[in-house]
Amino acid sequence: MATIADPAPTKKARNSRKALKQKNEIVETPPSPVSAKAKSAKSFEQDLLEMQAMLEKMKIEKDKTEELLKEKDEILRKKEEELESRDAEQEKLKVELKKLQKMKEFKPNMTFACSQSLTQVEQEKMNKKKKKDCPETKRPSSSYVLWCKEQWNEVKKENPEADFKETSNILGAKWKSLSAQDKKPYEEKYQVEKEAYLQVVAKEKREREAMKLLEDDQKQKNAMELLD
Repeated sequence: MATIADPAPTKKARNSRKALKQKNEIVETPPSPVSAKAKSAKSFEQDLLEMQAMLEKMKIEKDKTEELLKEKDEILRKKEEELESRDAEQEKLKVELKKLQKMKEFKPNMTFACSQSLTQVEQEKMNKKKKKDCPETKRPSSSYVLWCKEQWNEVKKENPEADFKETSNILGAKWKSLSAQDKKPYEEKYQVEKEAYLQVVAKEKREREAMKLLEDDQKQKNAMELLD
């Protein structure tokens, strides 16, 4: 009987092994440079995002810290104001207390105080009566001023646009051009008013001196009463 021999290996099987080997080589090949760059860029982007998040967190913490410091500063400022206010109130109370103590320690001489107060009251009454009855004596106007009062309106009519200074200059020039005879009535009027003024002043001076003597006599009398 004839036996069937094993089939001889064909060329196709050898080609299959070669193809498998090539496939394995393709799988085991290292990644291309393009894929490595993409991975590196992705890693850098992730690191950048993490850094931005960290910076944002630090900024938030910084803002919170500043707010807390502001609040503490405000609290300290209010406390300082309260302390200053208390110190001012205490100082004021001390001053008031010293005043009260001085008033408590003060023991006036009633006789002298009453006499002095009565004298002062009488003096004030007399001064008020004097001012009411005799108003303050007005100094007499000079002859030039008397003449200016009469001529002022006329000069203003002739020079309606002139101001005070210009009007005064015009009056001054006119007064200088007047003759002695024209000035005489105003000078005589000034002399009459001057004499009356001096008489009033002399009378007031005598009254003041009399009042001073009266006041001195009253003080001397009070002193004698205290000595008795």
